[in-house]
Amino acid sequence: MRLQIVAVAVVLAELMAGCAARPRPQYESRMVPFGSSPTTNADQVKALCLSQAELAGMNARTNAQAAVGQYQAPAGFSPVGTVAQVFDQRMSIDMAASNAYQAVLNGCLAQYGWRIERYCVQNCR
Repeated sequence: MRLQIVAVAVVLAELMAGCAARPRPQYESRMVPFGSSPTTNADQVKALCLSQAELAGMNARTNAQAAVGQYQAPAGFSPVGTVAQVFDQRMSIDMAASNAYQAVLNGCLAQYGWRIERYCVQNCR
């Protein structure tokens, strides 16, 4: 039994070492037209849509922060629990902002016949 546990531990250690040694892929994004030819050039669309997306992200962040409010720990609270709750709230706020940004950006680009494509540039598998 002990030999089996040691063998499993060795195999897991080798797998983890192999994964750690392999560099992570690097990605970049580019704007790509879809469907018929776009009505507006990429630089103009990018300038217009990025500003709309950033505004939507900021508004979503503000609304999410107002909804969460200031965290008030109950009597007899656990510091570990409080840290986890605050972390969860921060993640929820960040996700709301990110989702709003992406939704507005993608919708705006599509309106002009563009989309964002993510592609691998280094360490691709």
